[in-house]
Amino acid sequence: GPAVTLDSSNDVTIYGNISNKNTTGAQGIVIDTGTATTAATLTDPDTITGTLTVAPTNSSSVTSIDLSGSGDTKTGLLITGNGKFGGDVIFGSSLLGPVTMAIQGNNSTGILLAPGAILNGDLDIASTISMTPTTSNDTAASGISVVNLQGQITGNVFIDSGSRLLAYGQGSLGVVSTGVIHGSFVNSGAIDVESFQETTNQSTGVTSVPKGSGD
Repeated sequence: GPAVTLDSSNDVTIYGNISNKNTTGAQGIVIDTGTATTAATLTDPDTITGTLTVAPTNSSSVTSIDLSGSGDTKTGLLITGNGKFGGDVIFGSSLLGPVTMAIQGNNSTGILLAPGAILNGDLDIASTISMTPTTSNDTAASGISVVNLQGQITGNVFIDSGSRLLAYGQGSLGVVSTGVIHGSFVNSGAIDVESFQETTNQSTGVTSVPKGSGD
């Protein structure tokens, strides 16, 4: 389950570190917009309101989310439900410093806006997010994505300068949007996706994956 849950109208600021290691289905932060009988639309009032800020207190401090270790199907930041969250999600700060998030495990996602959920505000990412598969150098499909936006965002999505979104694993994805961003998508950071290359010795038939090989 989640280390932090926001399911009511409040401003939440996280300056410290979150650790939820060695757990299948581990979650760092969850914004739960509720499970109303009828899903919210853009014209409906916000279900809950507030601002989520995850950032260091100053440029010399660190804020981290650690979902490493054993297990799979993990999520660093999840916005879920079929309601509307009215407010901005600020994940790291260009002024104070980035959030560092490390997630290990197949079928995991760094930041997920689930289908049916509406973010009535901006999503601002100033972070280093590193995603790795369950088994290092595994050539099987990892199902990993760094940012996966399946719901709706009324505002903008910013990936700030200095951000690094890193995904390692076969079939891993950087930023995916199958929902709707009604504002702008602006990437000023770096998105790096790497898979692993198999080699087969023609004499012995042995297949191997060089350590750290990436396409």
